[in-house]
Amino acid sequence: MDGLLEQYGIALGLAVKYVGGQYQSRNHRGQPEAHDPLAPIPAARQREALDFLAKRGFAADAFTVSPALLNRLASDRWTHWGIADNFGVWTGPRLDYDLDDKVLAIQSGLLNGLLSPSLLGRLQEAENRTANPFRMSEFFDLMTRSLWSEVGGTGGSGLRALEGPGTRRDVQRAYVDRLAQMVVAPPAGLPDDARALARLQLTRIDARASQSARRPDSDGRLHARAPARDAGAHQAGARSRT
Repeated sequence: MDGLLEQYGIALGLAVKYVGGQYQSRNHRGQPEAHDPLAPIPAARQREALDFLAKRGFAADAFTVSPALLNRLASDRWTHWGIADNFGVWTGPRLDYDLDDKVLAIQSGLLNGLLSPSLLGRLQEAENRTANPFRMSEFFDLMTRSLWSEVGGTGGSGLRALEGPGTRRDVQRAYVDRLAQMVVAPPAGLPDDARALARLQLTRIDARASQSARRPDSDGRLHARAPARDAGAHQAGARSRT
């Protein structure tokens, strides 16, 4: 299972390169049909990459594994000299397969890549290099939509969608954490526009969360409401520290 998740995560990581990415050509001067050394990836392809990540990396069912299979993934008690002990004190207190932790590690890596200062800087710079750029404002809108679309909608299902796998709530918290960090403690090289857009997305997520929390059908779903409440707390903290 670890090997399958590792290969799946590598495949997802390839899609990140299309967002804010560039095609590079190493043509010689005078070479027939030569291309420019650098060419921004078309906006449509970048949107396609984000849509792929939303469905295959961030969706609630992106890492669905049958309960029957998970219950069969017991610890391997076989040991031999020359290999690490994989049972006993080295396994820790858990003997079950920690799927949620491994999924969050993959999703956190995707978020780190998508929200890195270098990628956001390329998105901003690309607006000067093409007539039809994929703008940073649209990027943030699509990210928030892919991660928080089920909260604050017009239908009555609202927070019921968050009663699914815990990995969905985990990645929502991780996204909000990174937006808040951009506002209160921006990393070196982060464009100022990205900080302003992060604040805007926190405001929108807070509005979505507040709208869902006021619904009658949200009562009793405390575990589902938790990430929404986290978003509101982050937004309040961002306002007080900036």
